[in-house]
Amino acid sequence: MAKEKKEKLPGYEELHSAVKSNTVGNVYIFFGEETYLMQQAIRELQEHLVPTGFEEFNYHRLAGKGLTVQEITEAAEAMPMMAEHTLVTVTDMDIFKLDEAQRGALVALLEDFPEYCTLVFLYRQIPYTRDGRLKKLTAAVAEHRITKEYLAVLRGTPEQDDATLTDLLFRDAAHNKSYVVKRMRKGVRQASLSYTVQGEADGLTLVRVQLHTGRTHQIRAHMASIGCPILGDSKYGNNSANRELKLKYQALCAWELTMPRFTQPDFAFLSGKTFHAPKPWYYQQVLDGTLK
Repeated sequence: MAKEKKEKLPGYEELHSAVKSNTVGNVYIFFGEETYLMQQAIRELQEHLVPTGFEEFNYHRLAGKGLTVQEITEAAEAMPMMAEHTLVTVTDMDIFKLDEAQRGALVALLEDFPEYCTLVFLYRQIPYTRDGRLKKLTAAVAEHRITKEYLAVLRGTPEQDDATLTDLLFRDAAHNKSYVVKRMRKGVRQASLSYTVQGEADGLTLVRVQLHTGRTHQIRAHMASIGCPILGDSKYGNNSANRELKLKYQALCAWELTMPRFTQPDFAFLSGKTFHAPKPWYYQQVLDGTLK
């Protein structure tokens, strides 16, 4: 008698292969009736990404009921502690029923997601149903028609208060790092951003940054290339300064999001609108000179 073939969690074999080959992605959605396979997949990710004994710092479990995208963003952007990666799970959050401000915040997070984090949306008690309308919104993100402005604190002061930086950026995938280089070759793409100084105190500078291209680690690599790394950035920055100020994550956040003009009726409520996140805690402290 033939054995009954068990249903597989969609994408489970691909995830298992990614873990084995050390190519785990940043964002996953787990759904289906095989809850055991979901749990097994999470265990595999945890064992692969989170060192034993440091789960409290690097594995963040969030319940979807009443959860805000801002809380997800805070968990995703928390820097790893004695590890290279973090894992965030969100259980039963209906992302298709978010209000427009929360949808905008989710788009902002996913467009510039931290490379050291893996985020998993788990659907156990509520069904997961794909919404075809989101394809158009996703396309707008991919084509960089959505304008994002960032707030960042730099260690040091740029020579110019307002400038546009246009350079060639090399992406070193093996070391998960980007570098400004002089010539075009494989792995090199043009990168451009503009910044405006908002204030400075005690060797720290608050800037507003607008991306014109969306390259990996672009803001971090660009600012480091002019001698003004982002405060709290352990990969491109000054670790002794970070320890001095007891910063465990980068002083960099997406603060303003402006939607393009949509012609589709489904997104009329978003067309041309600008969304603002609360200004980060360090904003006023840099202006006041109290961030020490």
